Amino acid sequence: MSKILWVCKESFTSISNFTIPRFNDFENEVIFIHPTESLLQDQTYLNFKENHKSLKIHTLDNLSKKYASAFMNKTINYDRERLKEIENKYCDKLTWGELLMSSQIFTTPYHYRFYFKDLTDSEKNYWVLLLFDYFENLLSISKPDYIFDFDNSEIGRTVLWMVAEAMGIPYITIEHTRYKGVLIPNFNLGRWVDDYFIEYFNNIKEELYLKEVVNFRESEKIINEDYKNNKTTKKKNNSLFFDLKRLYFYEKTVISKSLRKRKLLGRKFVFPFLATFKESFIFFIQMVFRERYLLSNRNPYFKDPVENENYIYFPLHLIPESSTLIKAPFYPNEEEVISRIAKSLPLGWKLYIKEHGAMIGERPLSFYKKVSRLSNVKFIKLDAYNDPKTWILKSKGVITITGTSSFEAAMLGKSSVVLGSVPFKMIKGVNSCADLNNLSEIIRNKFEESNLDNILSCENYIQTIYKYGEPVQFTLMHNSCYKALNFNEKITEEVEREILKTVNVFRKGINILEGKF
Repeated sequence: MSKILWVCKESFTSISNFTIPRFNDFENEVIFIHPTESLLQDQTYLNFKENHKSLKIHTLDNLSKKYASAFMNKTINYDRERLKEIENKYCDKLTWGELLMSSQIFTTPYHYRFYFKDLTDSEKNYWVLLLFDYFENLLSISKPDYIFDFDNSEIGRTVLWMVAEAMGIPYITIEHTRYKGVLIPNFNLGRWVDDYFIEYFNNIKEELYLKEVVNFRESEKIINEDYKNNKTTKKKNNSLFFDLKRLYFYEKTVISKSLRKRKLLGRKFVFPFLATFKESFIFFIQMVFRERYLLSNRNPYFKDPVENENYIYFPLHLIPESSTLIKAPFYPNEEEVISRIAKSLPLGWKLYIKEHGAMIGERPLSFYKKVSRLSNVKFIKLDAYNDPKTWILKSKGVITITGTSSFEAAMLGKSSVVLGSVPFKMIKGVNSCADLNNLSEIIRNKFEESNLDNILSCENYIQTIYKYGEPVQFTLMHNSCYKALNFNEKITEEVEREILKTVNVFRKGINILEGKF
């Protein structure tokens, strides 16, 4: 019987909870990839263990305690030769710097979650060394045939993937194609487009889905319906009562985790992967009230668009997330990217920036104040237009790091630029730009094209993702599984269907590996 090693982390654990039983034709084991949830005995972790008593579950507890001891006693010391050996053996596709970009704990200079402290190179390298040693040993003993995962962020995942690849063990995760919720298998944590995808896309002979492209272009609205299940499209304030209730929940969680940490690990236990209490408490107060301010009429930074103004549309990302840290590790600093775009614009053009709904409140107000000083840059009100289609069609083109808007622009026949790795960069009109020095040339040569002839390329993309993927209401499924695992809510028939389609994505991944497509 073949074996699957499942990777679990925080809320995504809930999806694994309901997916693993669908793979009873395999032997299954689980690794909790993030150290804090098992150290603190988080409810998601405890409920998962209770539901899967027969499963072998691995954690990083001993690793974490070893690291914490060295960290607290300032005795971090390691074999530099061993570290160099690891770099030579595993870093053939990623640099050491790209590897270190895999965790929000290691990328504190690039985001605003100040409840994590900056770490030195030695503090980072020691944790990575422990991870490589641990996963080499785990995979040698466990000998899984496949590794399954629902996400790609966190340095433990990257190290596990690198070790697995060196051992010839396929690591299968899901890739969001950005069209109708279709998920496809991915074999490299989303760091680049897989060979199977490129080969099929480039060799399509028959046109099967031209009508879908036409329908998309004729649709009044193109927004992904699954976004209604998260804060991506947030535009207006909640009631004050709702936000105070939300803040109470945040702070209650912070206090609860602090008390659990003290009870389970002791008052003096210090581990940098654990958010600090005081800073966390302050962060959530600031976040909620900044959000209310930015979504109110008192916000001086968000402006109305100017009719017939030439602009490039740049929607901001959720930071820190895999969309930047994993898929675009060289562009995690959006302030810097904005500045570079502003310098690349033709005479009279503006850069219209739209904040990500889920980021409202996370950034300090100084971010908006500083960026707004750029004379050809404007933050636009979130409710300026009701749908991304209007933002895109009124623009000269779209620039994103890895965002959905670039795909939507291609489907609407508009040129765009992406800075990271996304599957839809295969579509004609999506210009991959790994070097911002080339940005002005791309804008000058591509964004002036008013009628991009790429309908066949869009069709090829849709045909490819339909062949290898499944349409899944992922956020709905994710939220429902989380509530079912932690609050005893029932899984509906609708969500059950989404779970089964997700199971099929992984089984298609196995079929791709076995050459059955």
